[in-house]
Parts: sequence; structure tokens; C-alpha cells
Amino acid sequence: MHLPKPTPTYDLNLRLGSRQHCTVIGIDFGATAAMALHLQAGECTIAAMDSSDDTFSLVFVVDGELSLLNPSGENTVRAVRGDVWAFSRTSSFDLAVVSDAQLVAVTLPAQVLHDFGVGVVHGMRELDPDSAMLSPVLGFLREVALAESDSTSVAAYFMEKLVHKMVGGIMLENRGARFVSTRRKGMFDQAMDYIAARAGDGDLTPEFLARELSVSLRQLQREFKTHNASIAVVILQHRVDLAILQLKDPLLDVLTVDQIALQSGFSSVVQMRRALRDACAGTPTQIRDKAREQRRTKLPA
Repeated sequence: MHLPKPTPTYDLNLRLGSRQHCTVIGIDFGATAAMALHLQAGECTIAAMDSSDDTFSLVFVVDGELSLLNPSGENTVRAVRGDVWAFSRTSSFDLAVVSDAQLVAVTLPAQVLHDFGVGVVHGMRELDPDSAMLSPVLGFLREVALAESDSTSVAAYFMEKLVHKMVGGIMLENRGARFVSTRRKGMFDQAMDYIAARAGDGDLTPEFLARELSVSLRQLQREFKTHNASIAVVILQHRVDLAILQLKDPLLDVLTVDQIALQSGFSSVVQMRRALRDACAGTPTQIRDKAREQRRTKLPA
């Protein structure tokens, strides 16, 4: 079993500016890491990781002020105390630290999102700062990052699982969080990223998507047509995939089928059942029963 390493040399891909300093302390569980950072004022860059590892980071702004902007100089976003951001480790963006900042960050495998039926983070997403879960999770992560004593393998195992459940819960609650593009992409790619990020939002429609991307609906429809795709069909496909993931997830067995439908972006359970049937995925009960049977057969004797 992997033992955690207090204050490792993190591969943060943080390229500091001239005379800028950053101090980091934290704990590394292997695929998961929690850290507390003090970042001096200045301009730096979060460089994209050249890796096939599917990971993402969640960053809490404890104090200070930052401006987040993509390489093209567009979509500058101000982040202050209380703000929380999630971003893919394959993203790249510039970071202007207006005043010395204290941050708490956690890096996790994208599988955590899949386990909670949440779509993979593409680019950078701002989370709802009013979420009731943020304050207790921030407190726990800070205690984990600043812990001075080594943890036993058993404690480390359960500590990592707690981090996964807490962050997964935040991302599930924030499925409708605002999407911010972090690199210049074509209209189609931006639209696909947005749909993946907000498929669970019941307000997401072709018209809504066009407004968010600042293009006309007709222009967006033409763009999708060049890729032999339909906006409405792509949104529906993502919602079906999301519903199936949630129905299969044992952590979400506490949710009713009606709740799963709403969490997946459907207006009603009837609409979800019809979509699952058209996708030849079976009924919600069949999907859940099959997933339970598969888990039982994998259990050791």
C-alpha cells in the first residue's frame, strides 16, 4: 500500500516570474495530493502537463487576489478570497498574482469524477462560492496538507478516500458551474467542451449554448452540421451517458430515479426513460440491477 509523503517535490507545472517565490507544503498519496501554497505577487504560468494521465486540480483562494487569463489574453477572470476553481491538468493559462496569495489545492485522478457521474473537467471552471460544502472541505484539506506527522498506511488509505468523496460531492453539486475557455479553440470544440461541462444543467439548450458562446444559433448549427452533428442530439447523448454513470454508481444508490433524471439534465423521469430506451440502454432499474450484479461477481470469495 502506498504511504503518503509529507511535503514532496510537486510537479505543479508552475512557472514563476522573475523574483517571484512560492512555498509549498502538503502530502502526496500517489494519484492524489493535497497542498497549501503561498504565492508571491507577480506573473506566472500554469503550464499544461505533457502527460496521458487524466487528472484535474481544485484550487481554493484562501487569501489574496489573482487574475486568471488564457494565452490569447481573453476571458480574464478575477479570483479573490473564497473563490474556487477546477481545471484540467492539460490546461494552460497565465496567472497574475495581484497581491500575495494563499491557496489550498488538491489534485485527483479524473476517475473520481466518473465515480460520481460527473463529466470530465475541460479547461477551467469556476465553482459556486456559496456552496455549503466548500468551507468544511477547505478546512479538512488544509489540515491534511499541513499535518506534520506521517500517516500509517491504513490512515492514508481512508484519508485519500475522504478527499475523493468530499471533492466528488463538490463537483457533483457544482455540475452547472460556469465554464471558462482557457485556450483558443474552434467554435465546435468550445461548444463540445461546454456541453461536456454542463450536460447536467437542465437549462442547457442549443439556444442557451449559442448565447454563452456569443454566436448566433444559426451559425452554431451550421458549424455542427459541418461535423455531421446536431446540437440537440449531442446534448442528449451526454445526458444519457451521465444518467447511466449515475445509475451504475453505488455511491448514488441513495438517489431516486427522479433525482437521477434531474441531476442528468432531464426535465422529468419520463424523458430520461424514453432517452435510455431509444439508446437501447434499458430501464433505470435494469441498469442499476445489472451494475449491482457485476459488482457482486467481482467481490472476492
